[in-house]
Amino acid sequence: MKFIIHLHFYQPPRYDPKSGNYLVEKSAHPFRNWNERISAECYEPILSMLPYVSYNFGPTLIEWMKREKPDLFGSVVEITRRVRNAILQPYYHIIMPLADDFMKEVNFVWGIRYFKRIFGFSPIGCWLPECAVDTSTLMVMRRLGIRFTILGEDQVRGSRGSGLYRVKGIDGLYVFVFDRPISGTIAFGDEEFYRRELVNYIRKEIRKKGIVISATDGETFGHHKKEGIRALKKLFRADLLGFSLNDAFDLGLVKGEVKVIDNTSWSCPHGLVRWYDHCGCSTGTHPGWNQRWRRPLREAMNWLADKVYRFMIPFFEELNLDYRRLILSYVDYMNYPEWVIYRWLVDLTKIKDDKVLRRLKLFLDCYRFTIAMYTSCGWFFDDPSGPETEIVLRFAKRVVEILEEVTDYHIEEGFLDRLAQAKSNVPLLGTAREVYRRLN
Repeated sequence: MKFIIHLHFYQPPRYDPKSGNYLVEKSAHPFRNWNERISAECYEPILSMLPYVSYNFGPTLIEWMKREKPDLFGSVVEITRRVRNAILQPYYHIIMPLADDFMKEVNFVWGIRYFKRIFGFSPIGCWLPECAVDTSTLMVMRRLGIRFTILGEDQVRGSRGSGLYRVKGIDGLYVFVFDRPISGTIAFGDEEFYRRELVNYIRKEIRKKGIVISATDGETFGHHKKEGIRALKKLFRADLLGFSLNDAFDLGLVKGEVKVIDNTSWSCPHGLVRWYDHCGCSTGTHPGWNQRWRRPLREAMNWLADKVYRFMIPFFEELNLDYRRLILSYVDYMNYPEWVIYRWLVDLTKIKDDKVLRRLKLFLDCYRFTIAMYTSCGWFFDDPSGPETEIVLRFAKRVVEILEEVTDYHIEEGFLDRLAQAKSNVPLLGTAREVYRRLN
């Protein structure tokens, strides 16, 4: 088998962090929200093809399935446990090189523990959100037992086409280099291409290049491209599918060694700039708009995260508790009812005071939501008034509420002052401050 296609399935956390309820998104009409719409168009009809591709599912998407689509969740879990074609994604879809070292560790550990609990085996590979990479991220990943990731040809030096390579400078770590032109053609081909040309195109590329590895959003098939799932089935009938990255890694056919280029990604030719400043990258649907709002939004989030650390760490130290251990372990309990979480905290800390336990749980939630407020979608699109930026602001709002409750300090005013610098391209919509204030 010479063609491997890796599908990245992911949705942001589309729920209210205060109530835990999933939100109604009118733009997804006639469905309740975009998760439900994309599920009907992609996740449910693509199930039959999962055994024949490589893939990852973001934990926030899997958790939605578990709660809202239990039959779909059960099918994904059964297939993944049987074929073991899945690789890891860190728990929240944040740009890892822009995170501090502790946040990187937490996001990886949470992703690994969640993966093992849901799928029943340890992941050996990892899909980095947006393929955003730097050496520090890779070193944390390798220290936690991950053996490979997947990156584009322009993110490494020294590759000779797609395939498996050793990563220079990090013992025991490998990278699958995927073919950028082929992956781009698959991602952006029109419906006619999918209907009539895809199979012959892949055959031609295999004859020309030998092994071909491609990577694209899983939602391409059935959601973005209505002909996508039928096209996947044609590839299968043509005997071009059936191999995963895990299978290929087991074979160990290493083509050489590459050096990973720090601070690169698969969806911003300027590196990581799309997630913190105006670089010219956008969806292209609003000619003339700018994204200068990205920098003040990132700076506001950084300011708020700094406040979390300043208050949280001393609180844990006063109780003589290891905040790192508690936060790393929280993933095993945070999606359970409150009484389960409190029982875990009592067993672990021996604290019996209800007020102290409540503050402890709130700080754990606060850090969880701090990571979530960096979800990459918040910066990816064209304007701070969009639904994706609303998602990250909703989590930031919950962080503010918790900090104000547990510290008695007024945090919101300073945060709003910074959000006010993130101006919408639509004057009537104001700034990210007004977006924040309009949230329920």
